[in-house]
Amino acid sequence: MTEKILETVSVGLGRITTPLIQIPASMADLALKTEDLIAHLINLRVKAIPLLFHGLNQHFFDGIVDELKAHDR
Repeated sequence: MTEKILETVSVGLGRITTPLIQIPASMADLALKTEDLIAHLINLRVKAIPLLFHGLNQHFFDGIVDELKAHDR
């Protein structure tokens, strides 16, 4: 009888502790993925977006201003 009780308690504790142990691991994984996302966004802002404007000169912007003025008339 005692063995049956201990077995039941042991199985019950196993069912409870396994999900509880996974919570900190999931939180750590989320933290790492968040840091990775932030690093990618910073890289995008610092490197990729300026590349979109690389090679553009004042003539290009003057053309845009002229087009906007033409539409305004």
